Amino acid sequence: MAPLSVLIIDDNEVDAELLHQIVERHAPGAQVTWVWDGLEALVRVGLEKPHLVFLDYMMPKTDGMDFLRSIRTLDALKGTRICVVSAFVEPGNRQQFLDLGANHVLSKPVQMQDVVDVINEAAKRRS
Repeated sequence: MAPLSVLIIDDNEVDAELLHQIVERHAPGAQVTWVWDGLEALVRVGLEKPHLVFLDYMMPKTDGMDFLRSIRTLDALKGTRICVVSAFVEPGNRQQFLDLGANHVLSKPVQMQDVVDVINEAAKRRS
């Protein structure tokens, strides 16, 4: 089976590095890519077709909701698990993220076990 592939989309390097470290620790051998803006992310997700995307909401160029609207229209990415990770999670936008196709929504600062649970689920579902 191919190693878990993870795309981290976050304009905050500290937050991205934390997620990267958690992935490396709990999914050894995972292929992890980090991009800092939504437009570059749209290109990378189409090229790499990751198993799991950690997606920040507030980013330059394209925000998390626009990214979700775009990616969920692509048949080749239907199986990609998406976890929104944001400091701006409120009940209303949490439901919007889920309605747009996010599989999980986590508030920053993230709890490590929540991230590990998302990683483990994606690892089990990858094809």
